[in-house]
Amino acid sequence: MKAMKNPHYREVENLLRLGSQRLRQELLAEALDCFQRAYRQAIKLADAAVIRSCAFNLGACMVAIGEYERAVRYLQLVLPSDAAEKPVPYIGDVHFNIGVAQERLNKGDAAHEAFRHAYVHYKKNEKHQLEVEVAFRIARYSESQASIQEARAYYKAAMEACRGDPTLTEWRLRSLVKFAFCSFILSDFEPATTLAESIADAHLIPSNESRVAILNEMGIALMNANKYGPAKECFEAGLQSVTAASSGESPDDSSGSSRDPMFQRAAFLQNIASALTALNRYDEAIGKYEEALTLFDASETANGLGRGHCYLNAALCHARLAGREHRTSARQLYEKALEFAKEAASYIKMSVFNVQHADDRKTQWQALEALGAMAFSNGDMQTASDRFAASLALLTEKDGKVHQDRIEAKLKQTQQFAEERARAEASPERHRVERVSSVQGSPARVRSVQICRTIL
Repeated sequence: MKAMKNPHYREVENLLRLGSQRLRQELLAEALDCFQRAYRQAIKLADAAVIRSCAFNLGACMVAIGEYERAVRYLQLVLPSDAAEKPVPYIGDVHFNIGVAQERLNKGDAAHEAFRHAYVHYKKNEKHQLEVEVAFRIARYSESQASIQEARAYYKAAMEACRGDPTLTEWRLRSLVKFAFCSFILSDFEPATTLAESIADAHLIPSNESRVAILNEMGIALMNANKYGPAKECFEAGLQSVTAASSGESPDDSSGSSRDPMFQRAAFLQNIASALTALNRYDEAIGKYEEALTLFDASETANGLGRGHCYLNAALCHARLAGREHRTSARQLYEKALEFAKEAASYIKMSVFNVQHADDRKTQWQALEALGAMAFSNGDMQTASDRFAASLALLTEKDGKVHQDRIEAKLKQTQQFAEERARAEASPERHRVERVSSVQGSPARVRSVQICRTIL
């Protein structure tokens, strides 16, 4: 009504409309100019409602162009000045944009508070997708601050907001995975059952790229909960999606074209093999590791870590199978794992994947520990001692004291046995020293498998 009576109102309205159009077209400079002109005109009109509307649009545009401090200043003008003042109808969007700006300014607590306000508004007004997105942001920050209970509560809220809406399947499964991980930290493994029951829902995700990533994350979560059968099912479904996309059979081929399908297939095969290893199906696992290694070799993506993990895991399988041939293969593969782990630093510079998962030290100390145990069982105390000492030198606090204590015990036992044997050999009576097959208290093998957490 005001716009009809006063041409200045109409000018503001036209500028806001044009600015929004330019923003959608990603013509950010033009959008900013429109919103600035609208704001200046609103100031002249001295109409509080119009000023707030213009300040919001200007602030949101500044978030889009990266002027976060200025964005916060304008957006805060839209907030009620006191408790008695009625907020604008779009107050949730105001808080959301403030949250994004504060997040980009690395002001986590301020962003967290803004997102919580936005969440309350979106939930109240049943804006489910926005409710889910904001809940996810809140949970992610809580998780980063080790507030696992709060993170779990918001992941659960996000998950529940998606129910009954097939278009939010991706968000529901993402939230479920994160909810499960938080629950596992709190020693609650019940969500693993829901996770296993939700594998088939992944086919409702239209984007092949998103579906592949979700299936991998679901599989990893199930592995963490010792649900190896369902985990294998997830990884196999992910492999099927990658294969279909790379062969042109998927309706969403475009999402896979920018990726390295060879690497993706190798990663899923490695994870399938890891699940088979955990299921004690070692012969099958070895075959999958060999397939994965062939694909890693053919991949365009730098993958020293992936190959190192495959060699380590395949060695573990051979070590658990009886026979001299398997022991020889295990030793050779542990050496290969060690070789690739040492070379991983060069891959770190080449690949985003390896920058995010540069755990070559872990692969090294695991391989060295296993090689030390094998040397011990072969009676080569010097090599065993050297391997255990080298393994210990690579451990960090992040690896946990339990591993340090175990390897220290192996090293001590090896040194004691070597000393006893040396004394016996030096004695005129040459007492016989009993040969042991493995280091006391621990089998001659690495205890855990490495899985591929990133599907490029």
